[in-house]
Amino acid sequence: MRPDHILQATGAEITGSSEEIAIRGVRTDSRQVRPGDLFVCLPGERVDGHAFAEDAVQRGAVAVMAREELPGIGNRVPVFRVRDCLTALGDLGAWWRDRFQGTLIALTGSAGKTSLKELLASILAQRAETAKNYQNWNNRLGVPLSLLGFSGRERYWVLEAGVNQTGEMDELARILRPDVALIHNVGPAHLEGMGSQEGVAREKSKLAAAVREKGLAIVSADYPILNQALPDRADLRMTRFSCRQAQVPYRGEYLGHSDERGLYRLHLDGTEIEVAPGFREGYQLENILAAAATAWELGCDTGDIEAGLAGARLPEHRGQMIRVGGWCLIDDCYNANPVSVRCALQSARDLTGSGALIAFLGDMLELGDEAEAAHLEMGRQAARQGVDHLLYSGSYIREVERGFREAGGRDGPHPVETSEELRSFCRGLEPKGGTVLLKASRGCRLERFLHALQRELGE
Repeated sequence: MRPDHILQATGAEITGSSEEIAIRGVRTDSRQVRPGDLFVCLPGERVDGHAFAEDAVQRGAVAVMAREELPGIGNRVPVFRVRDCLTALGDLGAWWRDRFQGTLIALTGSAGKTSLKELLASILAQRAETAKNYQNWNNRLGVPLSLLGFSGRERYWVLEAGVNQTGEMDELARILRPDVALIHNVGPAHLEGMGSQEGVAREKSKLAAAVREKGLAIVSADYPILNQALPDRADLRMTRFSCRQAQVPYRGEYLGHSDERGLYRLHLDGTEIEVAPGFREGYQLENILAAAATAWELGCDTGDIEAGLAGARLPEHRGQMIRVGGWCLIDDCYNANPVSVRCALQSARDLTGSGALIAFLGDMLELGDEAEAAHLEMGRQAARQGVDHLLYSGSYIREVERGFREAGGRDGPHPVETSEELRSFCRGLEPKGGTVLLKASRGCRLERFLHALQRELGE
């Protein structure tokens, strides 16, 4: 990327000489700067990137993008002055996306986006070079940084788009302008920022509205409010998949599990296959089917799908199973909303069999006015799934307890905020074994209890 490209993309004003400069990468963290990088000064809640411009230049940054004056830097490297650095970063991402000659698939949903992204990218990689955004870099910062990290020589780019406020998808859609939009579910997540499930559906559907002319949208048929919110575009090809309905081109069934593998039957527009990837949860059917349907539409065959699913590795804290003696710990600590909690509890019950089922749950955040009712239902779901012992970390324990008791739950919820409280609970357990599910929103940081659980249950 040359300086004139940056000026073209952002409309910046430039200070200092920019002759013969080639931008090799874009960084927002001065500690990660390498020679040839453009350093973008992003303001933050705790620190302001402008304070680290000098450090970035010393580490080899050949240019800086800033909102403020940077005395002493403009006479050493060019400084691109913009009104808003985050918006300008998005402009750079959009500029690079415009030059991509392959196929960009953008996906969104209320639960399972990162897992779906990993599955789809793994399948497409069987066919051609594929790039994906790093972990869950799916917001206004992560999406352009991911795009700018791709070489442009790939055949496929797979990116997830995550939003928690009304209007955020407008900016992501502007940057991505996908060739293919994939929306695989809608549920009561981020209600604090989007008001209602209908608001969530409207926001997610903006991704389909942004698809390039004569592009493709692949949407779950299982969420009526999502389908009602979809754009009416004659030039947009639309196809659907379903885990419940028969009259769609792409369907799927969960057939159960054996050892560490689940078995899933997929109906792919007239072709039927059975796959057994390296995870066993029934709720993964939605992700598997969405990934397979999209890959099929893009020309992949059954061999690509089977190999891609078998080789996919889901990110940490998203359903990983850890064996400790006679216990199976399900590390699903990364995030939680009413949809994902219900699915996780159902899957844990299925896995447990005759052993004890312990659910260690925590607050579901960003639910706004629906929070109390959602946590009441969380308690009910735990009881309905036969949770033998319920542990809880967070501020909604009273609501969870009420729902748990109303639905017949007996032992719990036990408040756990320290490792000592967890150890005290474990000492009273019978040593017969079973399953422990850990599930909460990211802010609860339930993963901090994993080592204590492994130590106590392994003794």
